[in-house]
Amino acid sequence: MRAAVIDRFGGPSELHHAELEDPSVKAGQVRIGVSAAAVGRPGAITRAGVLTIRVAEVLPLSQAAHGHELFDDQAIRGRIVLAMR
Repeated sequence: MRAAVIDRFGGPSELHHAELEDPSVKAGQVRIGVSAAAVGRPGAITRAGVLTIRVAEVLPLSQAAHGHELFDDQAIRGRIVLAMR
């Protein structure tokens, strides 16, 4: 598959095209085809180290409802990340 890859920390100049093996799909997983994607300014300045994203909470995917409650109640400042473990 063709992919846009960033191998190391740095700005937008670190982004390059590469040919990679198609990912294998394990039990309980799905593969989603993406025909287009974009890299916007927030992503570029974050990669360059100019913008820091504040992560307030990392929750397992099974606690997504709790993450919504925290967000709706404005009980948390920063991003809530749902991790697939």
